[in-house]
Amino acid sequence: METRKVQFTGNSTFTISLPKDWIDKMGIRRGDVVGLLRDERGTITITPSIDSRKDYRSKTINLQKETPSHIERMLIGTYVMGFDTIIVRAKDRIDNAIKEKVRQFTRSVTGVEIVEETINSITIKDLSDPMELSQEKGVRRLHLIVRSMAVDAMEALQSRDQSLAVDVINRDSDADRIYWIIMKEHNMMTSDLRLAERLKMTIEESNSYFQIARYLERIGDHAVQIARSVTAISEFDIPRELLSKFKAAHEYSLKMLDGSLTAYFKGNAEDANEVIDRRDGLKNVLRDISISIQKIKAEEAVQLALIEESIRRIAYYATDISEVTINYCMLTEK
Repeated sequence: METRKVQFTGNSTFTISLPKDWIDKMGIRRGDVVGLLRDERGTITITPSIDSRKDYRSKTINLQKETPSHIERMLIGTYVMGFDTIIVRAKDRIDNAIKEKVRQFTRSVTGVEIVEETINSITIKDLSDPMELSQEKGVRRLHLIVRSMAVDAMEALQSRDQSLAVDVINRDSDADRIYWIIMKEHNMMTSDLRLAERLKMTIEESNSYFQIARYLERIGDHAVQIARSVTAISEFDIPRELLSKFKAAHEYSLKMLDGSLTAYFKGNAEDANEVIDRRDGLKNVLRDISISIQKIKAEEAVQLALIEESIRRIAYYATDISEVTINYCMLTEK
Protein backbone atom coordinates (compact mmCIF):
# COMPACT_ATOMS: atom_id res chain seq x y z
CA MET A 1 0.00 0.00 0.00
CA GLU A 2 1.25 3.45 -0.91
CA THR A 3 0.61 6.41 1.36
CA ARG A 4 -0.01 10.06 0.52
CA LYS A 5 -0.09 13.06 2.84
CA VAL A 6 -3.32 15.04 2.85
CA GLN A 7 -2.76 18.70 1.91
CA PHE A 8 -5.03 21.63 2.76
CA THR A 9 -5.38 24.20 -0.04
CA GLY A 10 -7.52 27.30 -0.21
CA ASN A 11 -10.09 27.75 2.50
CA SER A 12 -11.91 24.41 2.40
CA THR A 13 -10.23 21.97 0.02
CA PHE A 14 -8.23 18.88 0.99
CA THR A 15 -6.08 17.28 -1.73
CA ILE A 16 -3.78 14.27 -2.19
CA SER A 17 -1.38 13.53 -5.03
CA LEU A 18 -1.82 10.49 -7.27
CA PRO A 19 1.03 8.13 -8.27
CA LYS A 20 2.59 9.26 -11.56
CA ASP A 21 3.05 5.70 -12.87
CA TRP A 22 -0.69 5.06 -12.37
CA ILE A 23 -1.56 8.33 -14.11
CA ASP A 24 0.63 7.36 -17.07
CA LYS A 25 -0.75 3.81 -17.23
CA MET A 26 -4.35 5.04 -17.20
CA GLY A 27 -3.65 7.71 -19.80
CA ILE A 28 -5.00 10.50 -17.61
CA ARG A 29 -4.20 14.08 -18.66
CA ARG A 30 -4.53 17.48 -17.07
CA GLY A 31 -8.22 18.43 -16.79
CA ASP A 32 -9.53 14.84 -17.10
CA VAL A 33 -12.28 13.66 -14.72
CA VAL A 34 -11.84 10.62 -12.49
CA GLY A 35 -14.53 8.76 -10.56
CA LEU A 36 -14.70 8.29 -6.79
CA LEU A 37 -16.58 5.25 -5.49
CA ARG A 38 -17.42 5.17 -1.78
CA ASP A 39 -18.59 2.08 0.10
CA GLU A 40 -20.31 1.63 3.45
CA ARG A 41 -17.00 1.24 5.28
CA GLY A 42 -15.85 4.68 4.16
CA THR A 43 -13.32 3.39 1.62
CA ILE A 44 -12.91 5.50 -1.52
CA THR A 45 -11.83 3.88 -4.78
CA ILE A 46 -10.52 6.09 -7.59
CA THR A 47 -11.37 4.98 -11.12
CA PRO A 48 -9.81 6.44 -14.27
CA SER A 49 -13.21 7.30 -15.69
CA ILE A 50 -16.78 7.75 -14.53
CA ASP A 51 -17.94 6.48 -17.93
CA SER A 52 -20.50 3.75 -17.20
CA ARG A 53 -19.88 1.99 -20.52
CA LYS A 54 -18.56 -1.53 -20.29
CA ASP A 55 -14.86 -2.31 -20.63
CA TYR A 56 -14.80 -5.27 -23.01
CA ARG A 57 -12.49 -8.18 -22.19
CA SER A 58 -11.37 -10.96 -24.51
CA LYS A 59 -9.90 -14.40 -23.83
CA THR A 60 -8.32 -16.77 -26.34
CA ILE A 61 -8.20 -20.51 -25.70
CA ASN A 62 -5.42 -22.02 -27.81
CA LEU A 63 -6.14 -25.69 -28.42
CA GLN A 64 -3.37 -28.16 -27.70
CA LYS A 65 -4.32 -31.70 -26.66
CA GLU A 66 -7.46 -30.87 -24.65
CA THR A 67 -10.41 -33.25 -24.76
CA PRO A 68 -13.93 -31.91 -25.43
CA SER A 69 -14.66 -32.16 -21.67
CA HIS A 70 -11.57 -30.11 -20.88
CA ILE A 71 -12.66 -27.45 -23.35
CA GLU A 72 -16.14 -27.35 -21.83
CA ARG A 73 -14.69 -26.65 -18.37
CA MET A 74 -12.39 -23.97 -19.77
CA LEU A 75 -15.29 -22.28 -21.58
CA ILE A 76 -17.42 -22.24 -18.44
CA GLY A 77 -14.48 -20.88 -16.44
CA THR A 78 -13.91 -18.10 -18.97
CA TYR A 79 -17.63 -17.25 -19.00
CA VAL A 80 -18.04 -17.03 -15.23
CA MET A 81 -14.91 -14.87 -14.96
CA GLY A 82 -16.74 -12.24 -17.00
CA PHE A 83 -15.01 -12.27 -20.39
CA ASP A 84 -17.15 -10.77 -23.15
CA THR A 85 -15.39 -12.42 -26.09
CA ILE A 86 -14.07 -15.99 -26.09
CA ILE A 87 -11.97 -17.20 -29.03
CA VAL A 88 -11.26 -20.91 -29.44
CA ARG A 89 -8.31 -21.32 -31.80
CA ALA A 90 -6.34 -24.25 -33.22
CA LYS A 91 -3.13 -24.37 -35.26
CA ASP A 92 -4.80 -26.20 -38.11
CA ARG A 93 -8.40 -27.43 -38.09
CA ILE A 94 -10.70 -27.59 -35.07
CA ASP A 95 -11.86 -31.15 -34.42
CA ASN A 96 -15.58 -31.76 -34.98
CA ALA A 97 -16.03 -33.06 -31.42
CA ILE A 98 -14.59 -29.79 -30.08
CA LYS A 99 -16.90 -27.79 -32.35
CA GLU A 100 -19.92 -29.67 -31.06
CA LYS A 101 -18.84 -29.11 -27.45
CA VAL A 102 -18.54 -25.36 -28.14
CA ARG A 103 -22.06 -25.33 -29.59
CA GLN A 104 -23.36 -27.23 -26.56
CA PHE A 105 -21.73 -24.62 -24.33
CA THR A 106 -23.48 -21.74 -26.11
CA ARG A 107 -26.81 -23.52 -25.65
CA SER A 108 -26.20 -24.16 -21.96
CA VAL A 109 -25.47 -20.58 -20.83
CA THR A 110 -27.48 -17.39 -21.12
CA GLY A 111 -26.78 -14.61 -23.63
CA VAL A 112 -23.89 -16.30 -25.44
CA GLU A 113 -23.67 -16.72 -29.22
CA ILE A 114 -21.18 -17.84 -31.85
CA VAL A 115 -20.55 -14.76 -34.02
CA GLU A 116 -17.76 -16.06 -36.25
CA GLU A 117 -16.47 -19.47 -37.24
CA THR A 118 -13.56 -20.45 -39.49
CA ILE A 119 -11.63 -23.67 -40.07
CA ASN A 120 -9.32 -23.02 -37.12
CA SER A 121 -11.21 -20.59 -34.87
CA ILE A 122 -14.59 -19.98 -33.24
CA THR A 123 -15.49 -16.59 -31.76
CA ILE A 124 -18.12 -16.42 -29.03
CA LYS A 125 -19.72 -13.23 -27.72
CA ASP A 126 -21.46 -12.74 -24.39
CA LEU A 127 -24.31 -10.33 -25.19
CA SER A 128 -26.01 -10.45 -21.78
CA ASP A 129 -26.42 -7.44 -19.50
CA PRO A 130 -25.85 -7.89 -15.72
CA MET A 131 -28.68 -5.42 -15.13
CA GLU A 132 -31.21 -7.89 -16.61
CA LEU A 133 -31.05 -10.41 -13.75
CA SER A 134 -30.00 -9.20 -10.30
CA GLN A 135 -28.25 -11.62 -7.97
CA GLU A 136 -31.22 -11.43 -5.60
CA LYS A 137 -33.64 -12.50 -8.34
CA GLY A 138 -31.16 -15.15 -9.44
CA VAL A 139 -30.93 -16.68 -5.96
CA ARG A 140 -34.72 -16.63 -5.55
CA ARG A 141 -35.11 -18.29 -8.94
CA LEU A 142 -32.40 -20.87 -8.19
CA HIS A 143 -34.09 -21.72 -4.88
CA LEU A 144 -37.36 -22.43 -6.68
CA ILE A 145 -35.65 -24.57 -9.31
CA VAL A 146 -33.64 -26.78 -6.95
CA ARG A 147 -36.53 -27.10 -4.49
CA SER A 148 -38.80 -28.26 -7.31
CA MET A 149 -36.13 -30.74 -8.41
CA ALA A 150 -35.82 -32.10 -4.86
CA VAL A 151 -39.58 -32.43 -4.43
CA ASP A 152 -39.97 -34.25 -7.75
CA ALA A 153 -37.00 -36.52 -7.04
CA MET A 154 -38.65 -37.73 -3.83
CA GLU A 155 -42.00 -38.10 -5.61
CA ALA A 156 -40.25 -40.21 -8.24
CA LEU A 157 -38.90 -42.43 -5.45
CA GLN A 158 -42.29 -42.76 -3.77
CA SER A 159 -44.21 -43.52 -6.99
CA ARG A 160 -41.29 -45.23 -8.83
CA ASP A 161 -41.88 -42.81 -11.70
CA GLN A 162 -38.86 -43.22 -13.99
CA SER A 163 -39.88 -40.48 -16.42
CA LEU A 164 -40.13 -37.97 -13.55
CA ALA A 165 -36.69 -39.01 -12.31
CA VAL A 166 -35.22 -38.43 -15.77
CA ASP A 167 -36.93 -35.03 -15.91
CA VAL A 168 -35.24 -34.04 -12.63
CA ILE A 169 -31.86 -35.02 -14.06
CA ASN A 170 -32.48 -32.95 -17.19
CA ARG A 171 -33.45 -29.87 -15.15
CA ASP A 172 -30.00 -29.72 -13.59
CA SER A 173 -28.85 -27.64 -16.57
CA ASP A 174 -31.41 -24.96 -15.65
CA ALA A 175 -29.95 -24.72 -12.14
CA ASP A 176 -26.39 -24.58 -13.51
CA ARG A 177 -27.33 -21.79 -15.90
CA ILE A 178 -28.64 -19.53 -13.11
CA TYR A 179 -25.70 -20.40 -10.84
CA TRP A 180 -23.18 -19.47 -13.53
CA ILE A 181 -24.88 -16.09 -14.06
CA ILE A 182 -24.67 -15.29 -10.35
CA MET A 183 -21.03 -16.38 -10.22
CA LYS A 184 -20.19 -14.32 -13.30
CA GLU A 185 -21.80 -11.18 -11.91
CA HIS A 186 -19.94 -11.58 -8.62
CA ASN A 187 -16.60 -12.01 -10.38
CA MET A 188 -17.31 -9.02 -12.61
CA MET A 189 -18.16 -6.83 -9.60
CA THR A 190 -14.97 -7.75 -7.74
CA SER A 191 -12.92 -6.67 -10.75
CA ASP A 192 -14.95 -3.55 -11.64
CA LEU A 193 -16.44 -1.54 -8.76
CA ARG A 194 -18.33 0.61 -11.27
CA LEU A 195 -20.58 -2.38 -11.96
CA ALA A 196 -21.27 -2.76 -8.24
CA GLU A 197 -22.28 0.89 -8.14
CA ARG A 198 -24.57 0.45 -11.15
CA LEU A 199 -26.25 -2.51 -9.47
CA LYS A 200 -26.45 -0.61 -6.16
CA MET A 201 -24.80 -3.49 -4.33
CA THR A 202 -21.80 -3.88 -2.05
CA ILE A 203 -19.13 -6.51 -2.67
CA GLU A 204 -20.02 -8.12 0.67
CA GLU A 205 -23.65 -8.48 -0.35
CA SER A 206 -22.65 -9.91 -3.71
CA ASN A 207 -20.38 -12.39 -1.96
CA SER A 208 -23.22 -13.60 0.28
CA TYR A 209 -25.47 -14.15 -2.75
CA PHE A 210 -22.69 -16.05 -4.49
CA GLN A 211 -22.10 -18.32 -1.48
CA ILE A 212 -25.82 -19.07 -1.16
CA ALA A 213 -26.07 -19.80 -4.89
CA ARG A 214 -23.18 -22.26 -4.59
CA TYR A 215 -24.96 -24.16 -1.81
CA LEU A 216 -28.24 -24.15 -3.77
CA GLU A 217 -26.48 -25.53 -6.83
CA ARG A 218 -25.10 -28.37 -4.71
CA ILE A 219 -28.57 -29.09 -3.36
CA GLY A 220 -29.66 -29.40 -7.00
CA ASP A 221 -26.86 -31.93 -7.51
CA HIS A 222 -28.21 -34.01 -4.63
CA ALA A 223 -31.71 -33.88 -6.09
CA VAL A 224 -30.16 -35.31 -9.26
CA GLN A 225 -28.39 -38.01 -7.22
CA ILE A 226 -31.71 -39.08 -5.68
CA ALA A 227 -33.26 -39.22 -9.16
CA ARG A 228 -30.36 -41.30 -10.52
CA SER A 229 -30.68 -43.73 -7.64
CA VAL A 230 -34.39 -44.07 -8.46
CA THR A 231 -33.55 -45.08 -12.03
CA ALA A 232 -30.89 -47.52 -10.79
CA ILE A 233 -33.31 -49.47 -8.57
CA SER A 234 -36.40 -49.27 -10.75
CA GLU A 235 -37.20 -52.98 -10.32
CA PHE A 236 -36.56 -53.15 -6.57
CA ASP A 237 -39.55 -53.20 -4.23
CA ILE A 238 -38.69 -50.75 -1.44
CA PRO A 239 -40.50 -51.47 1.86
CA ARG A 240 -43.36 -49.01 2.42
CA GLU A 241 -42.13 -48.19 5.93
CA LEU A 242 -38.73 -47.17 4.56
CA LEU A 243 -40.36 -45.00 1.88
CA SER A 244 -42.31 -43.19 4.61
CA LYS A 245 -39.11 -42.53 6.56
CA PHE A 246 -37.40 -41.18 3.43
CA LYS A 247 -40.34 -38.86 2.80
CA ALA A 248 -40.41 -37.54 6.38
CA ALA A 249 -36.66 -36.87 6.42
CA HIS A 250 -36.79 -35.21 3.03
CA GLU A 251 -39.66 -32.91 4.00
CA TYR A 252 -37.76 -31.97 7.17
CA SER A 253 -34.65 -31.02 5.16
CA LEU A 254 -36.69 -28.92 2.72
CA LYS A 255 -38.31 -27.04 5.61
CA MET A 256 -34.81 -26.23 6.81
CA LEU A 257 -33.91 -25.03 3.32
CA ASP A 258 -36.96 -22.77 3.09
CA GLY A 259 -36.31 -21.44 6.59
CA SER A 260 -32.71 -20.59 5.77
CA LEU A 261 -33.67 -18.59 2.65
CA THR A 262 -36.48 -16.80 4.50
CA ALA A 263 -34.06 -15.86 7.29
CA TYR A 264 -31.57 -14.46 4.76
CA PHE A 265 -34.03 -12.28 2.88
CA LYS A 266 -35.49 -11.04 6.18
CA GLY A 267 -31.99 -10.40 7.51
CA ASN A 268 -32.90 -12.32 10.67
CA ALA A 269 -29.97 -13.98 12.45
CA GLU A 270 -32.24 -15.43 15.16
CA ASP A 271 -34.30 -17.35 12.58
CA ALA A 272 -31.09 -18.54 10.92
CA ASN A 273 -29.86 -19.90 14.26
CA GLU A 274 -33.14 -21.78 14.71
CA VAL A 275 -32.60 -23.51 11.34
CA ILE A 276 -29.13 -24.63 12.42
CA ASP A 277 -30.49 -25.91 15.76
CA ARG A 278 -33.07 -28.03 13.90
CA ARG A 279 -30.35 -30.06 12.18
CA ASP A 280 -30.01 -32.34 15.21
CA GLY A 281 -33.70 -33.26 14.89
CA LEU A 282 -32.94 -34.99 11.59
CA LYS A 283 -30.32 -37.32 13.02
CA ASN A 284 -32.74 -39.75 14.68
CA VAL A 285 -34.80 -40.16 11.50
CA LEU A 286 -31.70 -40.75 9.40
CA ARG A 287 -30.38 -43.23 11.98
CA ASP A 288 -33.59 -45.25 11.63
CA ILE A 289 -33.23 -45.14 7.84
CA SER A 290 -29.65 -46.37 8.05
CA ILE A 291 -30.68 -49.30 10.25
CA SER A 292 -33.44 -50.25 7.79
CA ILE A 293 -31.03 -50.09 4.83
CA GLN A 294 -28.65 -52.51 6.55
CA LYS A 295 -31.33 -55.20 6.25
CA ILE A 296 -31.42 -54.91 2.45
CA LYS A 297 -29.09 -56.72 0.04
CA ALA A 298 -25.97 -54.87 -0.99
CA GLU A 299 -26.78 -53.79 -4.58
CA GLU A 300 -29.97 -51.90 -3.70
CA ALA A 301 -28.62 -50.83 -0.31
CA VAL A 302 -25.88 -48.79 -1.97
CA GLN A 303 -28.42 -46.69 -3.90
CA LEU A 304 -30.67 -46.28 -0.86
CA ALA A 305 -27.66 -45.14 1.20
CA LEU A 306 -26.90 -42.54 -1.48
CA ILE A 307 -30.47 -41.24 -1.16
CA GLU A 308 -30.09 -41.04 2.61
CA GLU A 309 -26.82 -39.14 2.27
CA SER A 310 -28.34 -36.70 -0.25
CA ILE A 311 -31.15 -35.88 2.18
CA ARG A 312 -28.54 -35.29 4.87
CA ARG A 313 -26.51 -33.02 2.60
CA ILE A 314 -29.58 -30.94 1.65
CA ALA A 315 -30.16 -30.25 5.36
CA TYR A 316 -26.49 -29.45 5.97
CA TYR A 317 -26.35 -27.06 3.02
CA ALA A 318 -29.43 -25.36 4.49
CA THR A 319 -27.44 -24.76 7.67
CA ASP A 320 -24.54 -23.44 5.58
CA ILE A 321 -26.93 -20.89 4.08
CA SER A 322 -28.05 -19.94 7.58
CA GLU A 323 -24.42 -19.41 8.59
CA VAL A 324 -23.95 -17.08 5.61
CA THR A 325 -27.06 -15.23 6.83
CA ILE A 326 -25.65 -14.83 10.35
CA ASN A 327 -22.28 -13.65 9.04
CA TYR A 328 -23.90 -11.05 6.77
CA CYS A 329 -26.23 -9.88 9.55
CA MET A 330 -23.23 -9.33 11.84
CA LEU A 331 -21.54 -7.29 9.12
CA THR A 332 -24.51 -5.06 8.33
CA GLU A 333 -25.91 -4.72 11.86
CA LYS A 334 -25.88 -1.07 12.89
